[in-house]
Amino acid sequence: MAGVVRLDSLAAIYGGGHIYSLQSAEVVQNGFVGKVGNLLANEREVRAFEKAATLANDKAVLVAHDEIIYDQTRQSQGNLKNFDIKAGKVFRAYELKEGDVFSVSKDIVDALASSVVVGNKVVLQTASHKLKEAASVTTERFVGRIEAVENIGVATATGAPGLIGGVVEMVVIRVEKN
Repeated sequence: MAGVVRLDSLAAIYGGGHIYSLQSAEVVQNGFVGKVGNLLANEREVRAFEKAATLANDKAVLVAHDEIIYDQTRQSQGNLKNFDIKAGKVFRAYELKEGDVFSVSKDIVDALASSVVVGNKVVLQTASHKLKEAASVTTERFVGRIEAVENIGVATATGAPGLIGGVVEMVVIRVEKN
């Protein structure tokens, strides 16, 4: 399953922050977080998308690219859970500001237990583009608070085999600092 993202309230959408054009050498999913790297060779706008290196210094950006799925031969192919960004493709990422609210599918957050806990914090990780749940924070530059866990979408009945799902469990996050 690929990540799903929802831009609930980001300053960057309304001109209050940057929207970056980034590129990665690996497959990227919506909802991934990381940092903006240097300009790529022979490019004026496209920068590298990198994993955080120093959690105390690195500002986070959120990947949220338009989900365009060209293979629509089956109804389930159009599901947002099937969308990913191929390696080497340019995609969009949003600068995160204090007070911004966004939602990511549950699989984008590495939980402390079997499920995330409302009220806990999320921070970047050095070896991953996923967020990591934390009961407390110390010196991390990016800190978000888990506001809620919601289900979005509907399941479609298909007859004898059962259901094809469009139901995604989303973790709502409010940015406390970045």
